[in-house]
Order: sequence, then structure tokens, then C-alpha cells
Amino acid sequence: DHLETEAIDADASRKLLATARTLLPVSYMLGGVLGPYLPVALTRMGIDLSWQPIVAAIWLTARIPTMLVFERWHGWHGKAWPLALGAITLALGFIGCVLSPLIPNQSVAIVSLSISLALFGAAMGTIYTAAIYYAMEVGQGEIDSGAIHETLIGVGYALGPALGIFASLAVRLGVVSDRFFSAVLIGATVLACIGLATLINALTKPHRAS
Repeated sequence: DHLETEAIDADASRKLLATARTLLPVSYMLGGVLGPYLPVALTRMGIDLSWQPIVAAIWLTARIPTMLVFERWHGWHGKAWPLALGAITLALGFIGCVLSPLIPNQSVAIVSLSISLALFGAAMGTIYTAAIYYAMEVGQGEIDSGAIHETLIGVGYALGPALGIFASLAVRLGVVSDRFFSAVLIGATVLACIGLATLINALTKPHRAS
């Protein structure tokens, strides 16, 4: 039945929208953590100052082709795998960015960081594109849909630097040793991701009409 299929598709899109809206602020929160962290990490890795902006821009650059692919190719519409892949790639990219400076071999560390940044950027592009697509499809282009989208991004931007400050203060105040900074940063970020995802999921969970 055509109407039944339409109802199923609409329900699936609402669920995908809720998932995308959960991942969107999480992704920008992680980006907000990496922003202040990268200059310190790149300096620690011994990368020349003139090359640091180029390396740091890898994740920003990687978003562009990803978003272009998803804009041109519509085979991902209504599918869960892009968001699942985006979430996994986002986590791997972020952890790789934080841990790469700990690799003793500089060449290996730079390659690892570059790959991690590219993965992170591709994940950001995937999640952003999916979030705006489902917001426009389910919300039918309503103003509220765009407002919620931008609000979630703002929440992520606000929380990201706060996590970096927390980890830095923990080291600065002697709560943890400097060598555990990366572990504290990852741990605090994981907890924040779980908390933020749970909150956003609860607030944006689709409700089935009775």
C-alpha cells in the first residue's frame, strides 16, 4: 500500500533526524576540543610553525568533498548506514588526533594525525549533511527546523573548549600528571558525549502520532 509505505518512510526519516540531531552537537563539541588542542599537539610533534596551519586545516578541507558527494549522490537518503559510519569515523578520528602526538616516531605521528584529521573531517561533513537534509525533509523547510539545527551546533561549539579547559586545569592544579592529559581529555570527552547525546536524544526523540 502506497500510503503505508509513505508512513513507514516518514517514520524512518524522523528517527534518522533524531539520530542526526544527536550526533550534530557531539561532532561540533569534538571539533571545539580539537581547535585549542591542535596547536599544542603540533608543537609537541615538532612540526614547523609554517606547516601547522596546513596540517590543522586537513579536517576542514576533508569536509568539502564529503559534503559534495552526499549532495550529488542521493542513494544514502533514508539509510541508517551513513550516520552509523559517520559516528564511528568521528570517534576514530578524534581519538587518533589526541593520541598521535604520543607516537615517538615523528613521521609516523604526522601520518597518523593527518589520517585522523581527514577521517574526522569526513565524519563532520557526513553528519552535518545528513542533519540538514533530514531537518529540511521532515520539517519541510520550516524556520524552526533550521533554528534547531543551528542551536545544536552552537551547543557543541560552547561545550568543546570547556572540556579542554577542564583537562588543562586538572593538570595545572596537580590533580593528574601531565602525562595523563590525553587520557583525561579523552575520558572527559567520552563522558560529555554520552551525557550530551542522551540529553539531545531525549529532547528530539520522535513521537508517533496516536
